[in-house]
Amino acid sequence: MMKRYLIGVFISTYLLALGWGLLAHTFKMGAVCHPFMYFVVWDMFCGWQAFDYRHHIVAEGLDGNYYQVEPAPWGSFKPYSDFERLHYDYKGTFTSNMVKNVLNKTEHPPINRVILIEEFWNKKYNIPDYLYEYAYGREKDQKKYYMVRSTLDEQGLYITRNGSFENVLAASQFMENPRMKQLMHMGKPFYEVSTNRAANDSTMMHGFISR
Repeated sequence: MMKRYLIGVFISTYLLALGWGLLAHTFKMGAVCHPFMYFVVWDMFCGWQAFDYRHHIVAEGLDGNYYQVEPAPWGSFKPYSDFERLHYDYKGTFTSNMVKNVLNKTEHPPINRVILIEEFWNKKYNIPDYLYEYAYGREKDQKKYYMVRSTLDEQGLYITRNGSFENVLAASQFMENPRMKQLMHMGKPFYEVSTNRAANDSTMMHGFISR
């Protein structure tokens, strides 16, 4: 009897956990409130993308010089390997907090603005040289691109915010497709791509710099 009771409790708990994860993912409520939510929220393959990226935060002083904000002078938090915490913030959600933390705890000239720069490149260049040459039959000719993701004032308040490279690239390809442009004019005058404010900011596009 006790065995059947424990089995029933286990099945009920399992189904409740899956149901809670489904609701949290569907309504975007509490999906990241605790690390344990990773095991119940449906996010299979959601992090796969063709590009790799790094973030750089620099401050532009009133004297015309540029100063490195992150990594901070006292070092940075590296939770796994040598990958800094700054680069885990893919959406730039905590840029303001990091900027205020560094500027409030350091001596520096008056700051005009702080710039979050996104550096990105194709992930196929992450493999060793000999594997790349074996796979593609040529030497690496890696190109990196840089885009201004956001700008902030000295108080850490946002001046401008732009979407990620993938969002900007997708919007550019969408607007350059004649068939999609025709269908857009046939539809409603208002087209909402996301309920996320940061994602909607992707309509503010900047040019890319190739190196």
